[in-house]
Amino acid sequence: MRLINLVRMRTVIVVKFTFMTVLLTSWAGAQQPAPIGHQELNIIESSVVVIDQDNNIGLTSGIEALGDYKYSLDDSLGTVQTQSAQPVSSLKVVVNPLTGRIGLTSGHLIVEYAEGESGPDLALSYGLAVISQLPSLNRIVVQLGDLGEFEQVKESMRLDDRVVSTELEIYYGGYKAQ
Repeated sequence: MRLINLVRMRTVIVVKFTFMTVLLTSWAGAQQPAPIGHQELNIIESSVVVIDQDNNIGLTSGIEALGDYKYSLDDSLGTVQTQSAQPVSSLKVVVNPLTGRIGLTSGHLIVEYAEGESGPDLALSYGLAVISQLPSLNRIVVQLGDLGEFEQVKESMRLDDRVVSTELEIYYGGYKAQ
């Protein structure tokens, strides 16, 4: 009986140790900063996005919803006509090829720059317009002129010693303005 209790206690300790090891490994992995350019995205430039706050456009095999927005990848929305739905030409669909997660972007790129560098000068060197500045955080938000240049800009910035990280601003739905 005593041997069985010792075996059970050892099993519980091993299970607790294994669980804590997995938990700590997961936590440590989650805390690692993502390297610059780690954001894997495909921008679907041919996508069509409309805002449909009154939900007048029905979902079909070619039309999907994301929050108050409806989007199509095959121009299904190009033929839909409603008075309340307005096209949003500045938004494009983005897909994470690893997870399949879909979002919308207007091409705002968040750039973290190295200490001692100037955010506006950095943006100017890439020919990008500054949307907002967060100098205390060494960050700027710039507007990509063409979403097709995202990969090229991301790669150039990855090689630039003045740049610490970049991240494309993406809306994944869920928030509704009150």
